[in-house]
Amino acid sequence: MSGNHAYICRAMQSRRTFIIVGTAVGAALVTALTLTVIWLIGSYRDRQDEFAERVESALDEAVTSEMDARQAEGRSLVLLQTDTSDGLDIFQEFLANISVNDIASIKVYKSGTAYTDAIRRIMATVPDTDSLTGFRTSNFLLTFYAMLRYKDISRPCSVTVGTEAIDTAGINISMDSLMHFLEGFGPDIKITGSFTVTPDRDSVSRVLYSDSTVIDRPLTFTRTIHIGDSIPRIVCTVQMTDPSRDFLRQMAGLITGISAIAAILCFCYIYLLRTVFRQKAIGEMRRDLTHNITHELKTPIATASAASEALLEYSADEDPERRRRYLGIIRDQLNSLSAMVGRILDTSLQERDDFPLNSTPCDLCGLLHRLCTELTVSTEGRAHISEDYPAGPITVEADTFHLSAAISNILDNAVKYSTASPEVTVRLRHSPDSRNVRIEIQDNGIGIPPSQRRRIFEKYYRIPTGDVQNVRGFGIGLYYTRLVVEKHGGRISVSPAPGGGSVFSIVLPEHCRKLASDTTKKRKS
Repeated sequence: MSGNHAYICRAMQSRRTFIIVGTAVGAALVTALTLTVIWLIGSYRDRQDEFAERVESALDEAVTSEMDARQAEGRSLVLLQTDTSDGLDIFQEFLANISVNDIASIKVYKSGTAYTDAIRRIMATVPDTDSLTGFRTSNFLLTFYAMLRYKDISRPCSVTVGTEAIDTAGINISMDSLMHFLEGFGPDIKITGSFTVTPDRDSVSRVLYSDSTVIDRPLTFTRTIHIGDSIPRIVCTVQMTDPSRDFLRQMAGLITGISAIAAILCFCYIYLLRTVFRQKAIGEMRRDLTHNITHELKTPIATASAASEALLEYSADEDPERRRRYLGIIRDQLNSLSAMVGRILDTSLQERDDFPLNSTPCDLCGLLHRLCTELTVSTEGRAHISEDYPAGPITVEADTFHLSAAISNILDNAVKYSTASPEVTVRLRHSPDSRNVRIEIQDNGIGIPPSQRRRIFEKYYRIPTGDVQNVRGFGIGLYYTRLVVEKHGGRISVSPAPGGGSVFSIVLPEHCRKLASDTTKKRKS
């Protein structure tokens, strides 16, 4: 008893240790995957922030250039050399109308080809200086496009530059009175740009430049430029195509690789867990097998030993009847030992791929009736057995010895695992359409839980039997039965019986002899 208690304690301690280690490894894997996802998201956001910083930096450069040009005594020119055949020709007419003495500075940038159309539009439609605010519109725009090229940005871009909306609440704004409204900017001034009045006439703003390019999925940047206290501020609005999809495409290889690695790691972890659990279960089943074999062998050995000692204590001539009885006990126990060893050896032989079947014509009705009769005799009539066979013999090609042993295992279990008076029903059905025969063995036993119905056919596996603690076995009987049925090209399954108990079904093909022999030949070749 103390040995069993120590074994249970060791098993529970080992299980706890395994659960702790498995949980720690799983937590480490989840943490690593979580950190990887966080890193990917951070990298994606860093790219977005870096793109926004480059656009903002280009705007800063444009604001600084415009401010320097506005404060210079002469004209500060910004020229862009495109990568097209035009080169600087876009500015040829513009430069021809400027006196060299009026030029304070010249800045030349390379602009690439992405914004060539925008540069042509600026040179054709935008004056160098806004007459009302003094804002150097063309200098600002040309510098901004040059900086975009310098900062390696070539996305579709739409730029709008105008004055900040002026609050005109209470003033009836019309195009006829607009000049009167703007008299404060100076007399006889030439007004450029277009005016925009809100529908409710509460504000008015003036557009100095507007790009008509339509931007898909726009990302908007706004910069406000202060000119003077009495002059409306300049507002520059830039819309660029959101680069998020491009960033995702650029990161697609990295995301795919990390996803594949994560999937492989998860698969390996699950596979290792299943393998470890299976090995642990196999180890436990082997220990249980050793324990069961020890008890199974101990009983007949102890019985035979006691009978032998009794014979030694009495003279053989004193009581011939007692001697005969003790010798019978010894014989029966030795036969039981031989049957146990034979069952284990048969199972080992069945696992070999080249195990041959000695197939002969087998009358299933006669075979099943003989097994039922033997069970009735062995249980001394305690088991009530019902037989249901079709009229006429049903013959298949099978190994009679192994098929009998396989079916006998199921019949024995039907009796062993019954808590009340065993009631067993054996049915045989023949399906001419499918050319199969079906054997069903139904009992009124303790039943099999749904989670255990597939595992009971595994080697060494025995399910917990609840209150039935004295059922002997090695856990190889149903495993042996499954091997035999599959060797014959059939299949075996178990289902719950109406009212309690189980129904074991064996389906065998009529041509099982030919199938088994062909399979053996293929494996040998």
